[in-house]
Amino acid sequence: MLIPEFSSFLLRTRIIMGSEVLATLPDELARLGMGKIFIVTDEGVSSAGLIEYMKEYLGEIQVVGTFSNVPADSPLKVVKSLSEEVKVSGAHGMVAMGGGSVIDAAKGANIEFSLGGSILDYEGAGLIDSPLKPLAAIPTTAGSGSEVSAFTVIHHQEEKSKLSFFSPYLCPDLAVLAPKMTVTMPGVLTAETGMDALTHAFEAYLSTEANYITDGLALQAIADIIEYLPLAYVRGVDEEFRFRMALASTSAGLAFSNAFVGCVHALAHAMGGILGLPHGRINGMLLPYGLEFNLSEVEKKLCQAAGYLRIEGEGRERAINLIGRVRSLAKDLGFPASLQEAGVEEEKLQAIAELASVDGAIFTNPKEATQEDLLKVLEKAHEGGEIDGVL
Repeated sequence: MLIPEFSSFLLRTRIIMGSEVLATLPDELARLGMGKIFIVTDEGVSSAGLIEYMKEYLGEIQVVGTFSNVPADSPLKVVKSLSEEVKVSGAHGMVAMGGGSVIDAAKGANIEFSLGGSILDYEGAGLIDSPLKPLAAIPTTAGSGSEVSAFTVIHHQEEKSKLSFFSPYLCPDLAVLAPKMTVTMPGVLTAETGMDALTHAFEAYLSTEANYITDGLALQAIADIIEYLPLAYVRGVDEEFRFRMALASTSAGLAFSNAFVGCVHALAHAMGGILGLPHGRINGMLLPYGLEFNLSEVEKKLCQAAGYLRIEGEGRERAINLIGRVRSLAKDLGFPASLQEAGVEEEKLQAIAELASVDGAIFTNPKEATQEDLLKVLEKAHEGGEIDGVL
């Protein structure tokens, strides 16, 4: 094992988990100084009755406002509207209850709520340099890892781009992993968020910033997602399967929040901004091709992962078999076999590659990825080409 010149691992979020974890919410929120809370969610979570269910556990904690209109991809206009409502509510902090879009929207609104000015003043890395108001996250999906990550991604619809923010202070103060909160998730969303988590895990595992701790978290997440995602997809009411996916998603979130991601996320950010496709669906389609592109640089680590998963083969063949396993998983979950089948027009690929080549995620990819390289990845994914180790 080589000793790195420098490495680090950050964990700012207190994580609580279990079948009865909601019963501890009053004490946990009070510890954060959140006697008055503002709830952030979406229509799906609200209509499923999860907000009312959660309120039953709040005790003396006072709800002073609820925003239930967060759509997919956390649009900038919605985030700014949310921040204004929170400011006038008298809340001490927010409770974000939903998937990645809801938690990201709450993180984005918390920037303006806490620091003033415009969220656009803080785009990029390291510009948020002081603590924000308290934020608790209760994920209702298992995929984004946003409940523990130092990132938030906001969709600037007018510019057709994704705005990325990174700061340790963006990590929620509290993450609540309650399996009951994910059992109402439909199959399609289970599949897409699960493949998002798998992409987080793989890209963190292979990142140039990976270390001993992130490798352990990522590898366990990879193993659990490959085993439990198909089960949660078919038997979504099973709380054990949901809990294992929640743990894997959070583990992957901790891994990528420290090691960062790579070319698949760069392409997904670009494609999501330009075409508006769901983030997890894009990741699920592109992950096998991103792994194949990086194969020459990460063959040894992929073989180690394949061994951990008891995938047969020797050397490069074993790594390719692992990538094939990922692609088979996406197929079993109903993902389109190609970008073309998903409705992505070939003439859009050049613009996607161009935007992805300057995305922040590209800088921790294990292999240098030029615009031309990324276009080749997209072209093969558009055709649905076989995983053969040649990209």
